[in-house]
Amino acid sequence: MVFEDENNEEEEVFVGGTPADEENKREESSKTSVSLPLPQKKPQQRFSNRTLVMIFANFLVILLGLLLFDILGFYKITDNLLPIVKKVPGMKRVITMRPRDDSSKLASMERSKQDEAIKEAWKEIAGRMEYIERLTNKINSRNIQIDKEWEYVKTERDAMEKQRQATLEEQAELSKIAQQYIAMPPKSAVAQLTNMDNASIVDILIAVEEIMESEGQDSIVPYWLTLITPERSAELQELRRQRPTFN
Repeated sequence: MVFEDENNEEEEVFVGGTPADEENKREESSKTSVSLPLPQKKPQQRFSNRTLVMIFANFLVILLGLLLFDILGFYKITDNLLPIVKKVPGMKRVITMRPRDDSSKLASMERSKQDEAIKEAWKEIAGRMEYIERLTNKINSRNIQIDKEWEYVKTERDAMEKQRQATLEEQAELSKIAQQYIAMPPKSAVAQLTNMDNASIVDILIAVEEIMESEGQDSIVPYWLTLITPERSAELQELRRQRPTFN
């Protein structure tokens, strides 16, 4: 039996046996006895694992909602919250839509598309400019041709106008001469006419016919032809049929 004194010293007192017996008992008891560990007190947790999961899930739902608003254009999370949210561990992978290199690749692809579009636009503009230049040259050539034709037409018109004026003047002069022959006696008139060439005689005869027709009188020309020799009268009548009137 073991007792503790006031000085915490153990004092062995052997009761009902020798010390050897007590030693044997101790050995047997140590063999048969099982040492039980003392229960350890668990530290108290402030939040349970379930609570942390719920908090994280709610935060993720809110973040996904903000991202949806950003896509729909109601709220620009990329301008306000994205720099802050990226600092949260594990969230950078969630909110990143594409790898970091995609932005530069996409920008490069966009620039390439823009360059190709610009090149195509310049090609189209160059083709249109070339077409416009060809069309302009064609129009200029046509305008030059038109100017030449207009100059020719103007020259011809001026020549015809001069000819018409000359014809009118000639007709007016022939009308005066025809009036003189009409006023003369027929034999005197025929005598002067026969001294002219056949073309001049026919011109005067035509003028006489037109004057007398305009005045409502019978033509004196057939009578004049009877005063001329038959051969020359036939020649004058044939030439008269080939010549138009002045009117």
